[in-house]
Amino acid sequence: MPPATTLSDADEALLKARHTEYRAMPTKDKEAFRIACAKYIARSRNLDDSNVYIVELFAGKVRNWFQNNNTEKRGTRLPLRIQQNFHPMRIFGHKNKVLIRSSLTEQTDGNNDHVPKDVDDEEEDEEQGHDGDEDDDEEEEDDNDNDNKKDEEDDADKGTVAQRAYIAQWNSMVRQLWDDLSEDEQRPYEHLAQLWSVQGPDDELKLWMAEKRSGPWFRSVASMFWVQCGMPVFIYGMFKDTNGKLRATMYDTTELWADTKPDTPLFRNIKGWDQDFRRKAWTFFQAVLDPEQASAETLTIVNGTRRQTTTCFVFEEYEDGTPILTDQENGHGTSTLRWQQIFCEYLRIHYCHEIRHVPWQSLHDNPQQFFAPGMIPNEFIFLDPSHINDGDLVRFYKNVFEMEDPAKHNLPGPPTRFRFSHYEMGPKNNRSYLPAIYNGTVTPAAPGRKKKAVQVPEFEGPPYSGENEAMSLQEPSPLVPGASQAAGPSRFASALANNFAKVQARLAAEGTTGAASVLTPTAAHSRVATTSDKGKGSTPEPWVEAAFDTSAPVDDEWAEENLLTVDGPSAPASVTGEPAGDLSFASDDEVEDVLDFLSSGPKGLSDAAPMDEDCERTSPLPSPSARAVPLESTVTPPVTADGHVAVPEVPRVFVSPPAPVMLDTDGAVRFAYLRSLSTAVQYQGLLTAMAAKLSSVVVIRAKSPVMWATWGHNSGHVPQSVQTSEKNMKTLMNWVKKGANLAGDAADAQRYCLVVGLLLSDIGFIEATTGLDIWPEGLPSYLAYSQLNDDHRMLITSICDERGRINADAEAPDPSAPQPSTSSPPSDTNSPVPAALATIPTGSKPSQKAVWKRRAAPPKATPLVEETVTGGRRTHSKARQV
Repeated sequence: MPPATTLSDADEALLKARHTEYRAMPTKDKEAFRIACAKYIARSRNLDDSNVYIVELFAGKVRNWFQNNNTEKRGTRLPLRIQQNFHPMRIFGHKNKVLIRSSLTEQTDGNNDHVPKDVDDEEEDEEQGHDGDEDDDEEEEDDNDNDNKKDEEDDADKGTVAQRAYIAQWNSMVRQLWDDLSEDEQRPYEHLAQLWSVQGPDDELKLWMAEKRSGPWFRSVASMFWVQCGMPVFIYGMFKDTNGKLRATMYDTTELWADTKPDTPLFRNIKGWDQDFRRKAWTFFQAVLDPEQASAETLTIVNGTRRQTTTCFVFEEYEDGTPILTDQENGHGTSTLRWQQIFCEYLRIHYCHEIRHVPWQSLHDNPQQFFAPGMIPNEFIFLDPSHINDGDLVRFYKNVFEMEDPAKHNLPGPPTRFRFSHYEMGPKNNRSYLPAIYNGTVTPAAPGRKKKAVQVPEFEGPPYSGENEAMSLQEPSPLVPGASQAAGPSRFASALANNFAKVQARLAAEGTTGAASVLTPTAAHSRVATTSDKGKGSTPEPWVEAAFDTSAPVDDEWAEENLLTVDGPSAPASVTGEPAGDLSFASDDEVEDVLDFLSSGPKGLSDAAPMDEDCERTSPLPSPSARAVPLESTVTPPVTADGHVAVPEVPRVFVSPPAPVMLDTDGAVRFAYLRSLSTAVQYQGLLTAMAAKLSSVVVIRAKSPVMWATWGHNSGHVPQSVQTSEKNMKTLMNWVKKGANLAGDAADAQRYCLVVGLLLSDIGFIEATTGLDIWPEGLPSYLAYSQLNDDHRMLITSICDERGRINADAEAPDPSAPQPSTSSPPSDTNSPVPAALATIPTGSKPSQKAVWKRRAAPPKATPLVEETVTGGRRTHSKARQV
C-alpha cells in the first residue's frame, strides 16, 4: 500500500479542478492558496489542521503537484518588444542594485565571499530568455524550491551552481523588497514600465542590454526567420558597451545550423566574404534555396567552408586504464597540430573522461595546485593547446617519456607515471582542490539541457526533402502565384491571339460585360524581356535582380510577376469593366458569370468565333469547373461533305510522367521507367545495350552540368532553367554529344540515359502541343517556351544509335534484364505517349491513375459541345471544342 501521506485520487482530482485558478493567481497569493488546500486535505483525513507540521507536509506535496503537472510549456522566446513588456519589479531591480546588494550582505551577516564578482543581476533572465513578468517569476520560484536535494547534489559537481544560487537569492531579495513597497511607491515604476515598453529603456540600460543580450537575440531572430520562413539572414550590429567602447557584433544563419550540425559550411569561412558581400552571399545560399542552379564550383566553395572535425586520438593504455603518451601515429611522425590535439586529449583523459574539459585557465594560473613536483617541466606554461608552441610541446613530451621509462633514456631511478595530484571544485572566487582519485569509479556528469535543434539543409546538389512529403506529379500551374514565366517565343501565340481577338469582338458586339479576361501562359514575351542600353535583349545577373535597392517598386507583387497579357487587341474598359490589359481585379465571381452566360442559350459563347482550321483539334483535360452544354434545337450540328453528322474528335490528355524520386529503389522499376520515357528505336536500342548497368541499384551523385539528373529529381521534365535558356541548352547538348561510355560505372550510364529519356519525352510533348490554343493543364507551362525542337530530337536519336551500336558490340545485353512488353505499340519517335509508363510500380508513394490514357469518345447519337472554363486566382481562360 502507498504511504498514508501520499495524495489520493480524490486529492489529485481536487487539485486538478483548481489548477487553472492557481496558475492565474498572483504570486503573493499562491502560498496562502497552497496552505488552504493542505488544510482541506488534512481535514478530509480526519487530521488536525492546526498542526503546523501536518499542514507544512501537505503544503509541500500540493506545491510539488502543481509544479509537476504544469502543462503550459514555455515556448521559444522572441526578442523584447516582439513578445514581452517591461515589468515594474524588473525596473525596480535595475534602479536599486546597490540597495539589493547591501540587503543581501546584511541577510548573510556580511559573509558573501562565495558571490562571484562578475555575476550579472539579470543573468537568470538572459539564460531563460524572458523579461521577468509575474508568471515567469513564479515558475522560477517553483523551479528553485522543487527538488532541493537535486540542487544540493549538483552543487558538488558543477562550479556554476553557487553562482546560480546567488542569482536565486538576488531575485528573491528583489521580490521581497518590491512587496514591501506601498502602492504609492510602486506607482512610479509602473508608469516607467509602460514608458519603457513603448520607447525602450534608459540609455544606461541600453548599453548593458546591447552587451549582454545582443548575442541571444541575434540567434533568436535568425532562428525565427529560418524556422518560420526558411530564410537565411545575416545580422550586423554596432553598439557601445558599458565602458563606452564602440563594438560590433554579427550573426548569420549558418552559425545557427552549426549549433545542430557542427560540420555545416559556414558563410564567414569564405575567404574575403566581406568583399563583394551581396554576390558572395547570393552564391553561397543559392546552394541551399535553389540547388538546381548551383554549379559544381559553387558546391565546391560551399563544402570547402565546412568546419573540419578532428578525430580523437586512440591511446594505448596501462593496466589501470591511463593513457600512454606517444609522439607518433600509425608508426609515423605527426604534425604540430596533431601534437596539440594529442596533448589536449591526453590531459583530458587524465583529468576526467566524463567531464570532457580541463580548466586550462586554472592550470595556467596555479599549476602547482594540480601537479606534484617534477610532473611538468620547469617554467612550463599551460596555455590553450592550440596556442602552445613546438618548443613547449617537445619539452613536455620529453619529460613524460623520461619519467615513465627512465631506462630507455639511460636515466637512474624507478619509473613514475604521469598523474594529477589534485582536481578543482567550486566557483572561481572560492576554489577548493581535492586529492585526485585514479582508482575510483567515474560517475557520469548529469546531462545538460540540449539546445533546440533546427533543420539543417544539405549541400549535395538537388536534395529530396523526404518520403513523407507529398510530391506533385505536375509542375506548378501558371495560374498559381509565384510560377514565373520565362521569356521566349510561344508556339501557339499567333493562334491564341487571333481567336482571342475574335472572341473579344463578338462579346463587345453583343454587349456582354460579365466575361473575364483570358489569361494563358502565352504572355507577350516583349513584356518579360528586358532591353539594355545597347538595344540587345539581355537579362541581368540574378544577384543584381535580387538586390532590394535595384528592384522596381510594384503595387502587387503577384500581378507584377505572374499576370501576363496577350499580344493582340484588348477589350475596352467599357466592355470588360476594368482597365484594358489589367487583370489584377479578376475573381472567381467572374467565373460564375461566364458559366451563366454559357448556359444562357445559343447566342452565348457556344457559337462564338470558330477555331482556325489550321489549329490542331485537341483539348486538355477539363477542370472541375468544366461543364457539357447540350445544343439547343436551333443549333445545326456539324455535317461532313458526305452528309453525315460529324463526330467530335476525342480530346487528348497530356499528363507528365512520374518524377524519378517517386519510383521504388529497385533496378527493374527504374529500368522500366527509362524505357517508358520514349519509344524511339534508337533510344530503346541504347537502353538494351546498357541493360546490365541500368538494372543495377546505384546512387547518382549530382555532377555539373546536369546537377538535376539524379534519382532524386522531383519532376518528370527537364528543369525550366535548362529548357528556357539558350546557353544552358547548348551546354546540355554538348554534354549529350559525348555519349554514354560502357567503360564507365553504372551511375554514369543511368545519369546519361535519364537525361536523354527526359529530353526525348519533353520533345514529344512539345511537338504534340504545337498549335494548341489552350495549354494542357497536365504539362508545365514553360514547355511552350522551350528551346527544344526537332533538330535536337534528330541529334539525340543519332547519338543514341551510334552509342548503342558501339556498346552492343562491346558487350551483349543482360538476358535477365527487364525487356519491353511485346504488346507495346509500334515505335513512334514523335509520340509523347509511352504506353509502358502506366505499369511502373511506385510502392507506397502517390501515383496517378490512368496515366497516358485517352479519354473515351462520347456516344455518336448525342452530339455535345463541351465548354471548358479554367478559373484561377485573378486569371481565367475559356475555350470551345467541337
